[in-house]
Amino acid sequence: MNFYKQYAYKSNGFFHRFWQEALLLAETKDYLITATPKSTRVVESTNYIWNTQELAINYFSKNHWFNIIIMFKKEELIYYCNMASPCLFELNSIKYIDYDIDLKYYSKSKRIIVLDLEEFKINKIKYNYNPIIIKKLEDELIILKEWVKYEIGPFSKDFILKYYHIYLKMNGDNNESKNSSLIN
Repeated sequence: MNFYKQYAYKSNGFFHRFWQEALLLAETKDYLITATPKSTRVVESTNYIWNTQELAINYFSKNHWFNIIIMFKKEELIYYCNMASPCLFELNSIKYIDYDIDLKYYSKSKRIIVLDLEEFKINKIKYNYNPIIIKKLEDELIILKEWVKYEIGPFSKDFILKYYHIYLKMNGDNNESKNSSLIN
């Protein structure tokens, strides 16, 4: 099994947070898929340390300006999507720049919430975001919402089932199989 660290940075290059252990499930020309098991340690830039509460399957795009964390909560899948630079994969690490705006999607209610727009407004001035990047993020947020609406990529049940079963096979953890009911 190949374990990697996942690093998020801010546009000024400063460390934002990292996940200590992520299992690489797949790499294609377009994306990376990792799994972060329940109790994965996460370290914030403030040195605050916490552990994840559930299994998550993570989608890191090499082309799009977002990444997607699919959390296997008790009652439903919750998607936490970061507007971020395409990922960089090097030295056993997955790295990206976090651009503040997040989208949260609840699979049962089909509810979408866009988060941290105020933080984005502040940081685009504070960090002097390039207007080309601002436009790219606005366009990519529209694409991300279309992916949700039309169940494209990580929002597709087949996609989730595929990588969930790869995780189970690689991890040899049959106790997690109860989560497949969340996908259907």
